[in-house]
Amino acid sequence: MTTTHSVDTVIRTEKEHIRGPGRAKGPFSGLALSGGGIRSASFALGVLQGLFAGTATHPNLLDHFDYLSTVSGGGYIGTALTWFRHKKFPAGTKTQATPSFPFGRRQSGHHGAAGGANQALNFIRQHGNYLTPAKGLDLMSLTAVVLRSTFVSLFVYLSLLTVAMFCWRQAGFFTPHGTVAIAKLLGVPPIGDVQLNDPLSLAGIIVAALALTSLAFSIATVLQWGADTGYRLLIKLQKTMGLLSKAVIALLVIGSLPYLESGIHALWMKASLAGGSTLAGVLLGLLQSRRQQGAAPAAKPKIPAEIQMVIGAALLVYGLLFTAFLLAAGLSVGEVLALTAAVLAVAILVNLNHAGLHRMYRDRLMETFQPNPANVQQNRWGPATEANRTLLEQVCPPGQGLYHLINCNVVLVDSANATHHGRGGDSFLLSPLFCGSSATGWRSTDDYMKNTFCRGITLPTAMAVSGAAANPNAGVAGQGVTRNRVVSTLMSLLNLRLGYWARNPQRGNGWLPPNYLRPGLSAGVFGAALSEANGFIELTDGGHFENLALYELVRRQVRLIVVSDAGADPDYTFEDLANAVEKVRVDFGVKIRFRADKKFNLEGLMPGSATAGLLTEKYGLARRGYAVADIDYGDNAHGVLIYLKPTLTRGLPEDIYGYKTAYPTFPDQTTADQFFDEVQFEAYRELGYQLAKQMLASTAVAGEFHRFLPNGNSPPAATPSVGS
Repeated sequence: MTTTHSVDTVIRTEKEHIRGPGRAKGPFSGLALSGGGIRSASFALGVLQGLFAGTATHPNLLDHFDYLSTVSGGGYIGTALTWFRHKKFPAGTKTQATPSFPFGRRQSGHHGAAGGANQALNFIRQHGNYLTPAKGLDLMSLTAVVLRSTFVSLFVYLSLLTVAMFCWRQAGFFTPHGTVAIAKLLGVPPIGDVQLNDPLSLAGIIVAALALTSLAFSIATVLQWGADTGYRLLIKLQKTMGLLSKAVIALLVIGSLPYLESGIHALWMKASLAGGSTLAGVLLGLLQSRRQQGAAPAAKPKIPAEIQMVIGAALLVYGLLFTAFLLAAGLSVGEVLALTAAVLAVAILVNLNHAGLHRMYRDRLMETFQPNPANVQQNRWGPATEANRTLLEQVCPPGQGLYHLINCNVVLVDSANATHHGRGGDSFLLSPLFCGSSATGWRSTDDYMKNTFCRGITLPTAMAVSGAAANPNAGVAGQGVTRNRVVSTLMSLLNLRLGYWARNPQRGNGWLPPNYLRPGLSAGVFGAALSEANGFIELTDGGHFENLALYELVRRQVRLIVVSDAGADPDYTFEDLANAVEKVRVDFGVKIRFRADKKFNLEGLMPGSATAGLLTEKYGLARRGYAVADIDYGDNAHGVLIYLKPTLTRGLPEDIYGYKTAYPTFPDQTTADQFFDEVQFEAYRELGYQLAKQMLASTAVAGEFHRFLPNGNSPPAATPSVGS
């Protein structure tokens, strides 16, 4: 029997796990690390180091945080922290608190020295190009994985389409009947002898039926129907007309295939047209996908990006249809039977989570951010076999704090719930104790996703799911071109997805892996089963719901929240912050208001807000790198939000200004760049560290930390200075 838990049970159990039974009522604190890929991970690493250094009177503030909430790129470094603490990695900064902080200190000797405190830090910053980490795992092999995934997906769906086309041909579906067939069905004399293919005839019949029905309905409105009768009839009629209109479009597309075939006589021209349409769709889709990731075009396109994506998707789908139509014409019954057996074997047995891009993405992230200790000590890439075996429920033991909330999104574009449907999903949590969402309920992690083909959710899998940025039917904050159904069909046909197919927490664990038929065809290509009622659910980047990892901390009424926001925001519009503030107000009735004082407001984060001077003019310096907001939970419960954002201020090391000179888009370089070298990684890490130090240098901000320390505990007396 499947047992799901309420949100109250989840939160109460978490807090008892963190503090111990009977000690879960004091003010809790939480650290949130935002999405933003490797840029966010490197900046957040510096923030972690700054919080560990703390203040003169309260060193090592980091270990006093109860919750660590991460999303997407922030989860890279967040899970690295969880991983090294779990392994009790011997290198790092030693304090009275256990386990030690793994990411080094300044007084650590040579970077590569055996046993040096900077080993974990050095390993991560030397492998910022995590997608191409070693010889053989280069850009060519990465491209080959994408092509492999696309090839197998196209083989399955093109083969199924070819079998369907063959059956339609054998059934006479494409045999000319002419207008006589239409006339007989409608009971009217034929007009002329124009020959139509059957799909076009059916389309004509539906159009004629729609026209006659529309006239009949309009005339019938003279009758005085009961209010409910007429109202319900209008709803049913509108739904039926919409469905039939879609059928007409599909029939017209399919019905055009024989005309296209008969109009082109040379085989090479037919093949070129089929392949050219498909290739044009793929190239246009890839181009727009690249632009959507942040690589803006040099000039504004004449045709909007969304329309270009739809055109590309339409070209691909039509190219596949025409290719299947041509292939079906040359097959025998025996060949079709053999093809059917082969494609069904592949479609049913292939595990989509392992055969697609998700597994490659997961493994490369794991090898960089959750490496084997031996790999770290040698400072060389190697398989991360230990993390590969580590289940999520095995980390974050009781009483140690920094309980890890890994934020994801569950795709719910087909939900009957208006909120889930409109947003395109719901916040889905992966954590050591519970996994789930409000839409699906929560399941104990040690009982979730365990069947013949799955051991459960591992720590690296949770990290990769939270960062699955590119996926059909999902986009940042539930918006964007990839929410378009035609575009999503294109991505599903090519298996261009980083998301993860999981079992619904409120359903059983099942025994078959997710495959190309279910949910690949039903929920993926057709996009008709992406709801909380389906046995399979798709999990994607938590930024598709909320990109600051703030939502779940507010749900828990955490009194002190520190947010590291390194999401893409070159114009400083604070879109991710606005999305988070709106969602917590609507869902929880919680109000977050930034202080108007010039010492704390958002304006001070804006480039150019610093006092006039040569540095401000040259680099567009901000007054500071943090802002402070008050949280009103209602019922006289209040908290404080401290918000950090990458921006250049006075007093930074010279190498940061130098990097800005060389790369003017710093510190908001495109998220599409996931290939950081040491210099780029260090620029963001050091900026995060310096801004965290500046934040804690404020007496008022430091006072907020002291006020909300859990249970008034005093931190350790000694602390080293951390950093590079």
